[in-house]
Amino acid sequence: MAHFDLLVIGSGKGGKTLATQMANQGQNVALVEKKWIGGSCINVACIPTKTLVKTAKVAHTLQNLAHYGIVPKPPAYPSPLPLEMHPIFDRKRVVVETMIDRNQQAFDSAGVHLLAGSASFLSNNEVSVDDAKTQTVHSADRIVINTASQDSLQNRSLVPLPQAKRSAYSRPLSTRKPTKSSVRVFSVHKPAKYLPRSK
Repeated sequence: MAHFDLLVIGSGKGGKTLATQMANQGQNVALVEKKWIGGSCINVACIPTKTLVKTAKVAHTLQNLAHYGIVPKPPAYPSPLPLEMHPIFDRKRVVVETMIDRNQQAFDSAGVHLLAGSASFLSNNEVSVDDAKTQTVHSADRIVINTASQDSLQNRSLVPLPQAKRSAYSRPLSTRKPTKSSVRVFSVHKPAKYLPRSK
């Protein structure tokens, strides 16, 4: 059984920052992650959303150059501007993969022990880490829980759409095909900030 000064469960923003900083201060740190290095933010929430929003803003700017006093002759960009979904989502994928690599490099540089699997408590200072093949037990002087994001359509005052249906929240940001719906509600914490305010 390996013993650590600090064991963090979940590699989202808070967990990865705490683990890296403590390891850089000389502590023996383990970080348990069962699915996404860097958590939902860089994999299926904040970063993918911001990347797609940036593409939309660029397209909007190109279609409205005259608003900024730029008048190409002849007009360089048709309206509506045709969008190629494959390159758009390929760019999103590259951005996400780059950030995952940066997180992994930060862990390696700080000496954080990354443990892949799902953690469950055996006692106040012991956890079992299970992946598809193995089960290991680890102890720590301090254990910090940094989990987890999940979608929710239970609060209809927040999402007042009775016809809304639950779906895997990562799928809308992974598909390369436009959907028939003109509206998508992202219920993950960060993408929600891009929804327009009600008047």
